[in-house]
Amino acid sequence: MVRAGAKVALTDISQEWLDQSINEVREIGGDDCDIDIVSDVTDPQACPDAVDTAITQLLFTCKCQFEKILKATDRSFRGYCPCS
Repeated sequence: MVRAGAKVALTDISQEWLDQSINEVREIGGDDCDIDIVSDVTDPQACPDAVDTAITQLLFTCKCQFEKILKATDRSFRGYCPCS
């Protein structure tokens, strides 16, 4: 996805492991191709929180082009969009 120009969100429980993944992804897509989130996905609330963080950061970066993603993940556009 990064090779095609997408910006991706990466998550890991360990900042060290996340940094390794970030470096690999940035070698392909450049310094601004990722959003990194330290999160323990074994915690039931961690996944929705990580998705919320990624969407919020992507919206600020990409000027509200993610309405389809929000609809696909059953999330309301209101509250995420800095323009609304």
